[in-house]
Amino acid sequence: MCGQSIHERLKKLGASNPLKTVTEEQIQTIKDAYAAPFLRGESPLTALEFKLGMHRSNICRLARKLGLTSMNRSHGKLKIKAMKKRFLLWHQTHEHPRGMLGKNHTKETCDQMSVARIGTKFNAARTLKIMKTRLARYGTTSPNIKHGSWKSAWREIGGRRIFARSRWEANYARYLEWLKVNGQIKEWEHEPETFWFVGIRRGCCSYLPDFKVTENNGTVGFHEVKGWFDARSKTKIKRMAKYHPTVSLRIIAAPWFKENSRKLSGIIPNWENMA
Repeated sequence: MCGQSIHERLKKLGASNPLKTVTEEQIQTIKDAYAAPFLRGESPLTALEFKLGMHRSNICRLARKLGLTSMNRSHGKLKIKAMKKRFLLWHQTHEHPRGMLGKNHTKETCDQMSVARIGTKFNAARTLKIMKTRLARYGTTSPNIKHGSWKSAWREIGGRRIFARSRWEANYARYLEWLKVNGQIKEWEHEPETFWFVGIRRGCCSYLPDFKVTENNGTVGFHEVKGWFDARSKTKIKRMAKYHPTVSLRIIAAPWFKENSRKLSGIIPNWENMA
């Protein structure tokens, strides 16, 4: 059994059945996505991940079991090698577009190009466009990290699926749901609204608080769960106070969890261990 993965061991014992947790509706969604024609360089996996709440490796594994794809297809590395070979052969038989075939820039020219690039300002309008597109497509402006730290994962809390980036964030969502069920708040939402810092040319151009909380009297506030503050986080908080001074923002930091985790873990279901 040495060298075998847990999945392989369970499969040999007949205890592994990935299709058990997959509904017929999910299977049909995957079949429809793979049956649709792909554009060159386009993959349906990102959209399927968000739609089904499944990791792409599980989607691919299920697609192979359903016979929608083949392990015998050419791999990306082989395609890159073939493209590189064609590229080199083309340049051996064709002139360089700018007459630089077989030539190199002098050190003086390289230094001049470096100086010309230093101090170049990034277009703020382009930054805002990129971030708004990312927000519309993925629901967040954060980088699309597949394997994050601090136990980031999809959780189902209060009948809704959220992607919590830490156990602290997941537990605070459970706390808000507990407050809602007990009539202490009216509603809570996870990352529903982004605040833009119009006019900022460099650095943080927007801020996406973790939670939007609506009190019973109708007032709205935003809660941010922070285990620790890096320079970027501090900048966002400062700019939030400057550009959106009327917005109520509450920071839920380590002291709050240290004070409340022990008693809340005994009354709130599925509370995750903070140790």
